[in-house]
This record gives sequence, structure tokens and C-alpha cells, in this order.
Amino acid sequence: MFKTIATCTTVALLVSSLFTYAPSVEAADASWVKQVEVFDNGSYILKSNEDLMFWDGSELKKVAGHITSISEDGEAMAVRENGNLIELSRDTYKTIKLSEKIGKVKQVVEIKYVVNQKEELWDTEKETKLLDNVSEAVSGDQFVMALTNDGSLWSWGNDNGGQLGNGSKDNNDTPEIVLQNISKIAANGHNAAAISKSGELYLWGTIHFDKGLGWDQTPLKVLDNVKDVSLTQTIAAITNNNELYMWGNGLYGQLGNDTEENLEVPTMIMDKVKHVDVSSKATIAVRESGEIWGWGYKEGLDAKSSDTYIKTPIKILNAQPIPVYPVTGNYKMSSSWAQTELPKAEARGLLAPVIQLNLNKPITREQFSEVVVKYYEAMIGKSVSEQAKNPFLDTKNKQVIKAYNLGIVNGVSSDHFEPSKSITREEITVMLKRALDKARPNFEYNYSYKRFEDESKFASYAQEPIKYLRSLGVVKGENNFFNPKAKTTIEEAVIMTYRLLEITD
Repeated sequence: MFKTIATCTTVALLVSSLFTYAPSVEAADASWVKQVEVFDNGSYILKSNEDLMFWDGSELKKVAGHITSISEDGEAMAVRENGNLIELSRDTYKTIKLSEKIGKVKQVVEIKYVVNQKEELWDTEKETKLLDNVSEAVSGDQFVMALTNDGSLWSWGNDNGGQLGNGSKDNNDTPEIVLQNISKIAANGHNAAAISKSGELYLWGTIHFDKGLGWDQTPLKVLDNVKDVSLTQTIAAITNNNELYMWGNGLYGQLGNDTEENLEVPTMIMDKVKHVDVSSKATIAVRESGEIWGWGYKEGLDAKSSDTYIKTPIKILNAQPIPVYPVTGNYKMSSSWAQTELPKAEARGLLAPVIQLNLNKPITREQFSEVVVKYYEAMIGKSVSEQAKNPFLDTKNKQVIKAYNLGIVNGVSSDHFEPSKSITREEITVMLKRALDKARPNFEYNYSYKRFEDESKFASYAQEPIKYLRSLGVVKGENNFFNPKAKTTIEEAVIMTYRLLEITD
């Protein structure tokens, strides 16, 4: 609960050297990538810090934070850390509401099938549970495969291409075991793949294109020592020593062998590969160095390429090391209500270097500019470049200038900022709302406003932002009073910003 300065616990000034605000950076390797999914118009990259990015061939944009997994089966879908399901559309998303009895989602197969956090596979349309103890599930064209914790592979649905792997072309509405001792599965169209616990790659189904590649209606072993596979009409497999083999459809150069010809046998294309994904027209791979390479149809890979089809692998992104902010834990002298959230805020980089250790002091305009720029950068997933335009005579602070040029903060006059001036609680809500609007203009939320008793004291310009942030749970007040004219303390400002980041990221 927020307290006014008069009622806050007295805070002793500590030596600023106790805090180290500069982030460390993870080594540049493939560990920054958790998952990649390539589409015909771009790629989703899930970072290890749960930031979901979209690469459109020219720019890497952040879509959302707190994402645990993504899926490209049918629609582009993702699962949030809180178990919510979202539907992706390039660099935007919307939340999909599911029945409460399904519970929180762990993995999405497509919008019709999800695995919940109890490892139950559900049909979301019929609201029926299909299988228990599911570790992974995938889908193709009107068929589904599920892998259970004991290594059993189950399949059901349409079988017009032999994709169920049971030796027939008869449809089956009931899950049926196809293989045992399986560690990973993949599916697309009328095709399916499985990797055994000993590294054997099995394929089945049908591939339809000009030169007639295909395989049996029962699992056929193709490679040994395989740990990952992705397939459409093109197949990509990574071996235990990180060699990438490809074969199948090469019409768009997606095999990476400098031709547009199909390959009937697995051919090594690249070494030192950690992750791979194929679409109908392109391939994307993450190398041990953390670099992302791509080939195939140029749309969504490299907008600057003069070639329509990129027939050999090219580097499209450098490694993006994840900054790690140290958590000092020196909060014993802060207000008791703040001690739970301050470490979390510090871990998100919201305790900017300009902030001193007396967290109960009123925050200045300069200090909050640094905090709010950190919020904005966390929301967009990259640093804001330095701005040349500085209209102010009384500050050269780069973060102030960034915040001003973003439209988050204003000067007190055309050429003065007054960096040492404090900020009221209602003023800070206005700045936070501006920052959200700039970072995520189409942010969706459910408006449920609980009235403050001192609402009549809100300035007209601050009424909407206060109500908005109240509805999100960012501002809470004390005894249902907001106290809009009170000076905002550092800990209040940092925690308001942290709450907004957790809710909107």
C-alpha cells in the first residue's frame, strides 16, 4: 500500500556503492534463443528471457513479454507465463479466452487443441479432455499427434495421406498408439516425424510435389543420431553433433544447397546448428554462436536481398545477448510494503543509475525520466537511440532527452525542464500512461475501475490516466484515497512502473 512521506518509515542514507546498477550481459551464444518459428512473411523468435520478437526481414520487433512457448500449427499462437493463450498477428496479439475447466495452458497445438499445466490434452471446441500425461502435442492437416510422459506416441484424425502412421488410410477419431520410446515429434500437412529416445528419426505420410518424393504409411527410419526435426514438404534434422541435414522440396531455395531442385536423400547443409524451423518456403537456423541464419524465399528473411530466392544460407541476425541486472537485496530500510516488489523491479532494470539509495525521497523529474525510459525499452525489446534534439538549457541528461523526444515527458517551458523538481502522484500516472501508449498503442485490457474517495481532487488532465492505472492494479492508494497532489517517492515511482511493466509486457 502506498504511504505519504509523513507516514513512511524513516530511511537511512546508505552508501551508493552498495548498489551496482550496470547490467551484466550473457555470453554471445545460442542460449539467448529458446524457440524459433518461421513463416512465409517472417519469423517469431522466443528469447530465453521470455520476450517474443518478430523479424520481418528488416527489423526485429518485440511482440510481448512473459511468453513460454509458441506454435505455428495453423495459426500463430503463444502461451503466456500466467497460462493465458494468445493469438499472434506479426507484431501484435490478442488474448483467447478458454473455458475455466480447461485451466491454465502449458502448450498450444492450434486454437482447437491445448495442453494445460496438468499435462492434459484438451479439445477446446468440445471442451473435452483427450489424454493425460502429455509432454508434447503437434498437429497437421486435420490430424493430431501427442507424446505422453512414458514415450508413447498417439495419433488420430484424418488419415487420407497415411499421416496417422498406422498402416492404413482410415480416419480415426480415437487416439491410438503408433510408436513407443519416443522423445520428440513433429507434423505438418499430411506428414509426420518422430525421434526415438536413442536418436532414430522416423518419417511417414505423403509429400506432394512435382518430383514425387514420399514415404510409407507406417514409420520409416531415415537417420540416426538425431535430436531435432522440423518439416513441411521440406525436412530439416539436427544431429547430436549439431549438423543440419535437409531434403525434400527445394522449389524456393529453402534446402540451402544453391539450387531450386528437390533432394531425395538427407544432405548436410550446415554445421554448428542448435535450432531449426522450416516453413513452406523458407528455413531459419540458430547457430552455436547465437547468430540466426536463413534461406529460401526472401520475404521475411532479408528485405534488402536482390534475389527473390536465397538459395544458400545467409546471416540475418547477430546474437542478441540478454542483459542481466544484479539484485542487491538492500531494501531493509525501505518501506515494508515495498520490500517484496523492489527486488523484482531491480531485476527488470528499473532502478536507474541516477537513483540514490534513499528510496523514500521524492523522485525528481530527471530520475523518473530514467525509470520510464527503462520501461519503454523493456516494452519494445531494445535500447532507444540517443536523440540529437535537446531544447532544454538546464539538462543534458540523455534519458531526459529520450523521454522528451518520445513524447513521454514535457518541459516546464519551451527551454527548461527543471530536472530536480519533484513529481506529484497524478503527474506520474500521466507519464506512465503516455509511455504505455507509445510502447503498446493497441494494448487490450478489461476496464474495471474502483472509485477513489478523493476523485474530486484529481486534475482534469490526470483523471483518465489515474482511472486507467487503477483499473490495471498499478496504483492502489491507501484506505481508498489516492492523494493526487502528494509528491511521489522513488519507491512508489519504481513500483508503479514495475507493476505496469508486468501487466502490459
